[in-house]
Amino acid sequence: MKKILLIAAISMAACAAPTQEVSAESYASQYVLVVKGMSCPNCANNITHELMALPGVEDVRIDMGTGSVLVLSNGALPSGFEMQEAVRSAGFTPVTDGK
Repeated sequence: MKKILLIAAISMAACAAPTQEVSAESYASQYVLVVKGMSCPNCANNITHELMALPGVEDVRIDMGTGSVLVLSNGALPSGFEMQEAVRSAGFTPVTDGK
């Protein structure tokens, strides 16, 4: 029983530990898309999943309020077209894009 409690305590401590988010400015490549139709966290998760599946994408940050999607990498990013297609595959419409 003590072993189970110890494992549970360690798991809880690991989950509660604050994570340090890397600044977007520290990435070598950035690409911004504005996406129409995002209305919930599940929408953001679907878009993130599709973009993270593309080669070179290391992080995706979404601002639900503005509809902006920031795609980050320390190497080369996929083309804008490929990223727009990933957003479409998630069921959403990219409105604008730019670096």
